[in-house]
Amino acid sequence: MFTSLEIHEFLLNQIGNSKEISDYRNDSVIISESTICKDQKGLIAIDNIPKNSVIFSFRSEVTHARTRTSIQVSADSHIEPSAFGMYANHSCKPNCCMYAQLRDNGASGHIVLITTEPIAKGEEITFDYACTETKLTPELRGTKCLCRQFGCRITMKGYVDLTEKERRVLNASNHVLEHIKQVFVTI
Repeated sequence: MFTSLEIHEFLLNQIGNSKEISDYRNDSVIISESTICKDQKGLIAIDNIPKNSVIFSFRSEVTHARTRTSIQVSADSHIEPSAFGMYANHSCKPNCCMYAQLRDNGASGHIVLITTEPIAKGEEITFDYACTETKLTPELRGTKCLCRQFGCRITMKGYVDLTEKERRVLNASNHVLEHIKQVFVTI
């Protein structure tokens, strides 16, 4: 996982020293037909995108409601991503990871999606929901995973639903948010 300092440096280098840091979207990515989820939208690269590129950065008020599109930013807090960010779909072998943290004494949350490998033009932007959510909403939890990647978990799972082996593999990727691992330890 990236450190706060690395995230800050990515944002400054790619976005600049401006107030736009909290509400940014990469111009090399558009909302279009998903290559993973039939009849749904996804984030698609329209140019080649290098590793460690910011796809989006978003800051919003915290809510305690878990929704199909929310991102967990602490043990019991979520934020809704921007209208752009809500189209980032799941993959068991993603090409991005999510960074999330609380701000303003817990009143707001900040999420940043960063590429973990180079992304080719036409490729869909994905992250692993189990890295950002302890539990998925009832409409997602246990549904068929559509990523078709080698090592796919077959069903959609939050972190607590993973087997011990799946958690070890995911933890080794260093993409699981710390507050997700901490919540699991306390369950």
